[in-house]
Formats: sequence, structure tokens, C-alpha cells
Amino acid sequence: MGMRYMLYIAWNKDKYILNLSHDPVLDLSFHMEVWGCQQLWILTPPLLLGQAYYILNSVASQEEKKGTVFNHRDSSFKSIARYLAGKIPFAVSHGNQLKGKYELVQSCLAKLDLGELDEPQLLICSDIHVNRAKISEKRQEAQAILPCLEGRYVLADEAEALLNYSKINIENPLEDLLQILSLQHKAEIFPGVGQWKKGQLKCFRCGSSENLKQSYCLECGANNCCYCEDCISMGESRECMQLYGFPNYSKPIPRQVEIHFDFELTPAQKDAAVNVWKFTKNSKLDKCLVWAACGAGKTEVSFPSIADVLKGGCRVLFAVPRKDTIIDIEKRIRKCFSGIEIAALYGGSSERFKSADLILATTHQVLRFYQAFHLVVLDEVDAFPYHGSTMLYNALNRALHSRGKIIYMTATPPPYLLKMDRSAIDIVTIPARHHGYPLPVPEIIIDKSLQVKDNELRIPEKVMGFLHESIEGDFFQVLIFVPTIFLSERVGEILKKAFELPPFNNFGGSWVNYTHSQDPERDKKREAFLNGDFPVLVTTTLMERGINVPRVNVIVLFAENQYIFDTASLVQMAGRAGRMTENPTGKVWFVGAHTTPFMKQAVTWIKSINKQAADMGYLKRLPDTGRLGIKNVK
Repeated sequence: MGMRYMLYIAWNKDKYILNLSHDPVLDLSFHMEVWGCQQLWILTPPLLLGQAYYILNSVASQEEKKGTVFNHRDSSFKSIARYLAGKIPFAVSHGNQLKGKYELVQSCLAKLDLGELDEPQLLICSDIHVNRAKISEKRQEAQAILPCLEGRYVLADEAEALLNYSKINIENPLEDLLQILSLQHKAEIFPGVGQWKKGQLKCFRCGSSENLKQSYCLECGANNCCYCEDCISMGESRECMQLYGFPNYSKPIPRQVEIHFDFELTPAQKDAAVNVWKFTKNSKLDKCLVWAACGAGKTEVSFPSIADVLKGGCRVLFAVPRKDTIIDIEKRIRKCFSGIEIAALYGGSSERFKSADLILATTHQVLRFYQAFHLVVLDEVDAFPYHGSTMLYNALNRALHSRGKIIYMTATPPPYLLKMDRSAIDIVTIPARHHGYPLPVPEIIIDKSLQVKDNELRIPEKVMGFLHESIEGDFFQVLIFVPTIFLSERVGEILKKAFELPPFNNFGGSWVNYTHSQDPERDKKREAFLNGDFPVLVTTTLMERGINVPRVNVIVLFAENQYIFDTASLVQMAGRAGRMTENPTGKVWFVGAHTTPFMKQAVTWIKSINKQAADMGYLKRLPDTGRLGIKNVK
């Protein structure tokens, strides 16, 4: 709902407040009831909320927006004092301060080419009809809807949808009730899009300042109302629209929470779970990194801490970058936890407006929360789309309660977390997988014949031999990672033809399939591969996470492509091998025309994790700690 807003000053003999409102009469009635205000001075014409918000923040301090006492040393008699004298009690003694604010506002209007007021409009309680019973009714109804909205960061129409979802009927206009909550400092009003530092436009929902466009707006009727294209899939965020933040001020009420594991945590998991619990319970730090080996079972390590925070009556957010991971984690959490409300939020979820103690959400859904959670667990912090996204980083911190803590979980921590001073972040490691075997250490294979030339591609004989050995000798499936969609299709087609030759041509099904992010059958192929319907899957980094195959070897082709395959990506792909207890080993090859620092770092990183696990006594079998194995193929 697009509305126009006006700036005003309201005051009594002791204090004054600068604010904005769609209905200054409503605000004056509120201020009269709460602190005896008798007059209000409208400083601007009706403006788009983004314009009014910018001017307010340009001329008023935080204290002035909440209400502050007059500076009694400033009592000069100027034109504004003479204008107000005789009309408004106490105006003479404070006229210069009021005039100064008025002139600042008019200066901002002129800079924005919005025109100046010839004469500000004055509202006096004695001149307007103030229905005290009505304003009291609105205050009570505003208080009644607050529990449904606390912790949310929503546009006005989403606030209305929240109330409808909760089957809350209201008698008064919603914008009036939300304005009253803002005057009570129980809600904050932002424009969907507006100017901020140095007059730069930004979207106040997603934080983008790049893809902002102007158009005619059906909501407010303006020809140049700005909207954001970056988050338009979540509904339009516009310059005329109210965006409300509702901090979670409710007093926590302790609850009974039960946690049940139908499996036993490994020694490495138990030690990590205790250290994470100590962080949430006693540490003065507000950040913790759980650094786990791929397949170490890091998710369950956070469960005791989650249960403890929930028992204290606070809310918890468990956020991951992808929808499929949310669906999997929801099953695991519902199996382990009882006595709490759980909601899973992702694109297409039916629980979008559900109020719950434990929220499971994709990182984009976090945009709709505000100072709500005393504990945030962010799994796969280094994964797309969270990694490198300022929008999602800001949204996550906005969703965190002012006294909240955040746990980052990953097998491949981004550099900014590793570079943080240990006095600012706690680091907990899980260096061993649940079965107690070391991570398979990749072998680097250098073959200069692996290249695409004139659209022709040759698969090295050594790679073909690895495939035959894996399928016929080890009875393992093979995941082949390539850097681009084009290569997934080319490599896939070449291998399909190769496996149509004797002795493989008598197989009734397909030996090879390929997939990528643009493949409409990617989920179907993924499930078929997991079911063992075919032995070889060629894929992009689409499958570098969240896939557990019982018996699988891994090849990374064109591993020298540093634009796609960095250290973290290579570690994740290598981590697909040897994950299962029944088959805890596997082979990993990094194949490229030359060696890159990322390839070497990935191997070194994996060896280092294995050594740490061995030193801590978590391994059943000691890892290979030899030198980096690099083989050249002529």
C-alpha cells in the first residue's frame, strides 16, 4: 500500500519530537495522551515515504526522533517566535530551536527539488476533535496484534497477510495501528526504497543500490516512484511503500524441550558439541565457527545448543543456502526435537507466515526477519548464494537479536572468517568423519592433452582407465566434475559413445549421464544416480555438496580452471568420496593440463585435517602423510 508521509514537530513546554506520519492528527492525538503535547507543526507537503524518511534522518538525531528536552539556553526572539507568540503556549522561549529545524527541512526539500512550504500548517489540540476513546481503542488493538508481528521485517501488505494467516481481525486501519506501534518504539518504519548515506538510493529490504528503477506507480500515483529489481521475486519493494521492522521485545518464557538422537555421536562430534554449547552458554563472544571435515556430521553438533536456547524461551534460526538442504534438515530436526513449534521456509513453502520457535530457512527467507533470534546457525556459510552476497550477510545480521549469537558451520571456511582475530570468534573443529577413517587424499594428474581445441575434446586414456578400474574393479560409481555446462555436455556425450563399445554394449541401460543447473531433469538424474541406476555422472559444481553416494570415486576434469575450481570447491568435490560407514574409502583425482595453487592447497588442506584427526585420536586408521603426489602423463 503506497502512502504519502509528512514531517512534523510536536512539542510541549519541556520537550519536542521530530517524526513523520501519514496522518499527523493521529500522531498529535497520541502525543497528547502520552505526554501532554498540545501542538504539532507540519513541516513538509505529503511526500513519498522514501523522500520523507531521508529528510527526517538528515535533520533529526535519534534522540529528537524519540523525543528530547529543549535547550533552554537558546531563547532568542526571532521571526518564528513572533509568529508563534500568542498562538502557541511556550513557543516564545523555544522559537529559535523550532525555526532552526524548520529551515533545515526546507533546505532539504529544495535540494531534492520538492518545493518549499509557504507556511507550515499548525495543529493545536483545542482546534481539532480528539476522540480519546478512539485513540485508546487503537492503542489497545495495536498492542493486541504485536505478538503476531514481533521479529518480522515485512512490507505493509505482508503485515496484513500475517494477521490474516493468524486469523486476527482488526477494526481500525492497519496503517494507523502500525504507526502507533512505531510511536511506542515497538516498530520501526522504513521505506521499501529510499535515499540514505550521501543521498544514494538503496532498497531497505535487500540492501541493493544497483538495480533500482523508476516507473509510474499504481500505489501512489507518482511517475518516478523507485522500485528494486533485485528482490522483486519476493514482491515489489517501492519508494512509497512502508517496510516495518518489529524487534522481538517479548520476555522469554522457559519451555520444556526434549532432544533425542537415534544414533550415537562420535567422540569428535561429542567434543565439538560440548565446545559449541559452552560458546552459546558462557562465552562473551558472539561468533563461533564450526570447521568440520566433509562428511563429519557437523549439523547434529549444533543440536544441544539449539535445545538449550529453546529451553530458555528464545527463538532459533537454522539457515542454509538451498531448498533441498532445508527439506533434508527438517526431517532430521523433527526426528530429534519435541516440545517446540518448527517451521520450514523456502520458495513455495506453505509455512511462510507461520510463527515458530525454531525456524529453518533458506538464506533469502531471512530477509523477512528483524532482531528475532537469540541464536542463528548458518550451515554451509561458504556456499552459493550466501557466500559473497552482501545482501544475505546483512539480512542475517539484521535477523539476529541485539544479544544474539551466530554459529557458522562449514567444511571450507571463507577467508574472512579464518582471518578474524581469535578474540572475536570462537573456532571449534570436527576433523574426523563418523566412521573414523581419514578423508581420501586427492591425486593430482597432469595431462597436457586434456584440452578443447576447435570444439574437439579428447578424454585422456588414463582417465578412461580410471573409469574402467572404478566400475569393473572397485564396483564403484564415478562422479566426474567439470567447470562449465558446455563441458558437462561434451564430456558426457563422448563418454556415452565410449561406453557403447564392447564389452559394454550389451548393457540394457545407460552407462553415463550428464547434468547441470540448466538441465530440467537434474533432480531425476540425481536420484537415479543415488539409486545406482547408472555408474557415471558428469556434472558441474551443482553436485559438489549435499550428495551422499554409497560407493563412489571422484574425478575433477580441467581442475586447473581457477575461475570455477578454488580451494574450497575442490575440497568439497573431493569430500564426496568415502562418506559412508560401509564404504569409508575412495579415490579422488584432480586432472588438469597444469597444477594450480588451489589444487595444491586443497590436497594440503585435506592432509592437514587428517593429521589433526589422527593427533586427537579420532582415527581408526592413520592417514597417508606423505608428500604431495603429482603424476605427469605424457
